[in-house]
Amino acid sequence: SQSAEMKAAYGEQLKKAKQKWDEAQAKWESEKTLEIKEMTIRGLEPEIQRLVQKHRNEVGDLIEKHREETRRLESHLTTKHEDAMRALRAEMNAQFEEELERERASGAARLRDQAERHEQSMKTFRERAAADGASGTEMYEKGRREEREKYEQVVQRLNEEHTRQEERMADQAAASADAVRRRHDADLAALQTRLDQESAAWRAKVTAKAQEALREREKE
Repeated sequence: SQSAEMKAAYGEQLKKAKQKWDEAQAKWESEKTLEIKEMTIRGLEPEIQRLVQKHRNEVGDLIEKHREETRRLESHLTTKHEDAMRALRAEMNAQFEEELERERASGAARLRDQAERHEQSMKTFRERAAADGASGTEMYEKGRREEREKYEQVVQRLNEEHTRQEERMADQAAASADAVRRRHDADLAALQTRLDQESAAWRAKVTAKAQEALREREKE
């Protein structure tokens, strides 16, 4: 379905973004560990301060890149959502028009059938009136009034059925669009939460590794 395809696409985008993030993280950790191990005792404290500041700057840059990637993914998801909504509206409109056309055709057929029955009844009354002479005139007029009333009732009922059908289809279209919108909002919220958690965990891990490396260097 369209929703499944969107979720699969989002998953693939997140997988690629996380892979790039992990690669950058591993490279940075490797480079910083090597730099710390290669430091000499001379000038250790100033160098440590420099590394700490450099680390802060690099973490800030990575966080900004992470945020930019998040914004890019959100923009991509929003575009996907808008495309899906347009496709859904087009599909619902097509179904709506098709159903209306079927209903119109069915209603027209019922009206034609009713008109034919009405005409046949009028013909029968006219024949009876001609056979009965003046005494059949009142019966003919009464029958004509009754048939006209029945015909008008049928037309009214068909119009009411048609209106109810239009209302039902409009409600269904609105409900479908609202469901897609809620799923999209939930996907965006889940994505933001996941990226925030991964970013916080990564910062904590890098900070702990840097502090551990500095403590080991101080012991040498």
